[in-house]
Amino acid sequence: MVSGNALAEFAADDDLDGFQKLFAETCKNDEELRNLMFWHTQRAFKEAIKYKSLLIIEHLIEDLDIDLRHECFGELLHKFLFTCSMAERYKDEEMKEINR
Repeated sequence: MVSGNALAEFAADDDLDGFQKLFAETCKNDEELRNLMFWHTQRAFKEAIKYKSLLIIEHLIEDLDIDLRHECFGELLHKFLFTCSMAERYKDEEMKEINR
């Protein structure tokens, strides 16, 4: 439980180093724990989207190879990408800055 809260905090702060260390340490020798960490990773992903923590988002997608077709990720990532594309389309500088 503590690991899950810490992962979410690292995600909100865009602290990739702390996130990676905690995730690796928690999952290194226990496959069952690795499966349980999926829920915490999902929660961390939501926090990363909420706070626009791009380092964490990239790490989850690229390095951990999270399946973004899973129902828990689709809606959040779609919203983020949609708001980014709309800001670009309408040249809304304020929204571009928010999405950074």
